[in-house]
Amino acid sequence: MDSSSIVIFICLMLLKWQVRGQEDSLVMSSATIETQYLTFDMAQYGPNGSVFSSPNFPNYYPQDTILFYQFITSSDYRVQIDVDFFQIRGVPPQCTHDYLDVFINVTNFDVIQNVLNDQLLHRYCGRNKPPRLVSSTNLLLLGFFTEDTQTERGFNGTFRFISAQPYRKNLIREPCDYIFNSSIAKSGELFTSTYPGTYLP
Repeated sequence: MDSSSIVIFICLMLLKWQVRGQEDSLVMSSATIETQYLTFDMAQYGPNGSVFSSPNFPNYYPQDTILFYQFITSSDYRVQIDVDFFQIRGVPPQCTHDYLDVFINVTNFDVIQNVLNDQLLHRYCGRNKPPRLVSSTNLLLLGFFTEDTQTERGFNGTFRFISAQPYRKNLIREPCDYIFNSSIAKSGELFTSTYPGTYLP
């Protein structure tokens, strides 16, 4: 995403999202919609995780919804998401009606901060479900937004927590790349930073 696209994206998001003091709500159009949060913590679900879905699934999801899915684990793990069914009103890539925002490169769950820092990986709608997602930290954030018009069946999927060790082994992090050090290991694995999930732009 180039700098002009980032500026346009932030402006659009700030026009659509207005934070009202300590009420922790977002304003869409002229109506105030309560922001809801669901938290999926490895301390509760264990490393094998569980399932998640849009509200009312497999029935139609409600109108006027702002719902954030917060997946959290310890620093020794990452979050992996697999979406099994996906049907959200809208046409990609614009997704001007309902949509699911994916943030995989976050260090906290401050929504506005993540938007301003351009941490959005992708916005999904329509029938094309997201690919496998793997967080680059121990956190992963999904944001589900719906309008006050017709709705669809929504989505469901599974989550689990995978070891972060393979992403660290034999690697020394440099500002722009990784270095494989033969004095540490003579062989190893090479993969992108969020493999087997979609990689960061």
